[in-house]
Amino acid sequence: MHIEDAVIVLTGSSSGIGLALSLALLAKGAVVYGISRRKTPIQDPRFHSIEADLGIPEELSAAFSRIRRGMIVNIASIADCIACSIELPDTVLLDQIILRPL
Repeated sequence: MHIEDAVIVLTGSSSGIGLALSLALLAKGAVVYGISRRKTPIQDPRFHSIEADLGIPEELSAAFSRIRRGMIVNIASIADCIACSIELPDTVLLDQIILRPL
């Protein structure tokens, strides 16, 4: 997959693996939307920090309304890592990302 200029949505971006992966993707030229309950400490014009608790449907919906089309990487500790299309309705995303971990 070509990473440069790809739009990547990454949950759990504020620390640990999520923070490291965000930095690695930015280094490869990706545009990264990092979603986490805390602000992600990255200062890069291609990084967009979104503070949201994905366990709250309204925050999930608000977070995804700010994101351009792209790939999602779920690293938040509430579910195992899965990928899904952000074209799905928010209720389906909530079910796939949080309620039905692999």
